[in-house]
Amino acid sequence: MFSTFNGPFKLMFEDLKKQTIIILSITVSILILFSISGYLIGENFTGAIFGPIYGFFLIYPFLLYNKTYKYVLSLGGTRRQYLLSTIINTVLFIFINTAFLNVMYQLNLYLSENNGNPVHLQHVGLLFQSDNPVLYWWADVVLCVFLFGVLLLVNSLWFYLGTIRLLIGITIFGGILVVWFTNEGMGKIIDLFINHLLTFIHILGFAGLCGMALSYLIMRNGPLERGGHLVGISFKNN
Repeated sequence: MFSTFNGPFKLMFEDLKKQTIIILSITVSILILFSISGYLIGENFTGAIFGPIYGFFLIYPFLLYNKTYKYVLSLGGTRRQYLLSTIINTVLFIFINTAFLNVMYQLNLYLSENNGNPVHLQHVGLLFQSDNPVLYWWADVVLCVFLFGVLLLVNSLWFYLGTIRLLIGITIFGGILVVWFTNEGMGKIIDLFINHLLTFIHILGFAGLCGMALSYLIMRNGPLERGGHLVGISFKNN
């Protein structure tokens, strides 16, 4: 079993490695551009460099079933192997990307405090009002897990059910959320964010992990085409 899993795992690892090189190169380029701008302006410059990494894990879930999914299956891999390879590798590269991001942030912070760089970088960890670099890194990890996991679930449902069924489901679910927010939900969320920020962040991370687990359960016997399992039940394949 390990030998058959090795192929899909290596394929996803290489795919994410290439994407990571590109994303981190863009991140470094943005930091260099900010530094140059700060020196040219002649005063402190404020910016953020987490956008490319967060954006990648926001978009990547919607790319998975377009190419690598069918490619792995065509080479003899199973759906379960593909999903496990994807989830394990993505979590691994979330740790790698966010670690690199925070090394750059801490290096820039050190240079800024010693007048070596006029750029002040914004970071999600600043919300905690703490100087703990591990907390900053962990906040990035948890939020990236949330983004990837929840959107992987959305894409898995989209692929399994098709466009029309997903839109119907989103409409019903969205209506329930609106009613809950209107009554008491929004106040609870705001209170949790303001007074228990660390707990709030971890709830988001847990939601991301649940999204990954549900995606595995949904797609472990998933169709080859979008909406393929439910063709002819009530709508055409979308």
